[in-house]
Amino acid sequence: MTLGFSPFGLWPLSLLALAFLVWSFNQSNSSPHPKTRSFIRGGLFGLGFFGSGVSWIYVSLHTYGGANFILAGFITLLFIIYLSLYPALVGFSYQFLFKQPFLLKTLLVFPALWILSEFLRGYLFTGFPWLDIGYSGIHSPYVCMAPIWGVYGVGIVMLFCASLLAIAAELKSWLKLIPLVSLILLSIASYEGNFHVWTQKNQALNITLIQGNIAPTVKWDENQASHSLETYLRLTTPYLNNSDLIIWPEDSFPYYQDQASDVLDSLSQTALASHTAILLGLPIEYSQDHDYNGALLLGTGQGIYLKRHLVPFGEYTPSYLAKLNTWFGFPMSDFTPGPADQPLMQLDLDTKDNQKDNQKDNQKDNQKKIQKNIIKIGLMICYESIFPFEFHTHMQDANLLVSISDDSWFGKSLGPWQHEEIAEMRAKESGLYLLSATDSGITAVITPQGTIQEKIQPNTSGALHAQVFAMSGQTPWMQVGIFPVITLILLGLVMAYCNRPMTTAPER
Repeated sequence: MTLGFSPFGLWPLSLLALAFLVWSFNQSNSSPHPKTRSFIRGGLFGLGFFGSGVSWIYVSLHTYGGANFILAGFITLLFIIYLSLYPALVGFSYQFLFKQPFLLKTLLVFPALWILSEFLRGYLFTGFPWLDIGYSGIHSPYVCMAPIWGVYGVGIVMLFCASLLAIAAELKSWLKLIPLVSLILLSIASYEGNFHVWTQKNQALNITLIQGNIAPTVKWDENQASHSLETYLRLTTPYLNNSDLIIWPEDSFPYYQDQASDVLDSLSQTALASHTAILLGLPIEYSQDHDYNGALLLGTGQGIYLKRHLVPFGEYTPSYLAKLNTWFGFPMSDFTPGPADQPLMQLDLDTKDNQKDNQKDNQKDNQKKIQKNIIKIGLMICYESIFPFEFHTHMQDANLLVSISDDSWFGKSLGPWQHEEIAEMRAKESGLYLLSATDSGITAVITPQGTIQEKIQPNTSGALHAQVFAMSGQTPWMQVGIFPVITLILLGLVMAYCNRPMTTAPER
């Protein structure tokens, strides 16, 4: 299953893994206790999937979080066991709701229960919707569902295809051809659906993304802070005069806003003189009791953003788990979540069109037309990009998406690649360009089709200069949201229930 996600991208393996899982659930019906057997099989599947897929948590805890290898390993194991409960509960519910195997149970109930488990995993205990099945389909034909039903729509189609494979494995002789032909036809139709365009290009923008490749242990060292700032200034200077927007990653400015206001003022004046804007991440202190992980837009733009969804234990400690951090003693920030209702950042562009009068040589007689353009920027800071519901709520009026993060906390693991895959899905869902600026990789320009246009290699420093477009219009997902998906799931469960076998043998 993990091989279906980035950096491997072998999405057909996700279909095969899920097909095997639902097939194994069906085989449990021959055991004395099918609910228990399916619960165990789902849990074992989860241990393998999440144990390999989110192993980067150990790197964050041990390498950068300060926990010794025993404690980091223990916490990682507990978290993986917790995540494994979701596929385990899928297996239990699959047998609890419908005790006998039948076609619609495999075809409709399994996809519905799996997607519902992803909803739940993305909400409980602040949520962790990482490695949702739809993300592995970002480069599959089924990604056509992303602008219509979001990542969950992609997941539903992939789970439906996996169910068709499981049914083909159980049928005999020529009957196998029916689900296999259905799978082929569905894949062809999905591929054709990817050619539909939902949004339109508007204003062309020259942008520059800066990747400093500075480790967290260095960035927040008081003796190294000035060096970190100098690195970003050095990488930025060559692009001041040919960029409409320059983006630094999360916490790239290694000082609190009030501690270095003179430096920020100077940087803003430099940007104004160069007719550009600089977006940078930094900690912001609004009062003595409230610190925020935030971002500022300087120069020819305006806006301040305070991160809404913080990382548990990385940026704050949930109140109900406060004692755990006292015991473990992790070095961490104590940020406050930003308010839910925050205006989008605005980039101001002046487009000048000189209309020369060919009959006169005097330049004073030339006519000049100035049109002012406002580009609305939807900003996400690191962890926030993984929450599709919050993304749908807060990015409604955006013309351009920006994600800034410090993925150096992942180390050299699967984390940065999986995070970039999530960003690709957000771009595809919204039909907007997404500019992903990270401290150590993967910094990239992502097109509205969810593909990487250009990128900087991980663990290197550099600048990425490219042309993108502010977009207009909205995809169906941005207009309507999750309601069609919920309706489809409920209809599937009702249809399966109404067509269930009327007589069942008692479970032993």
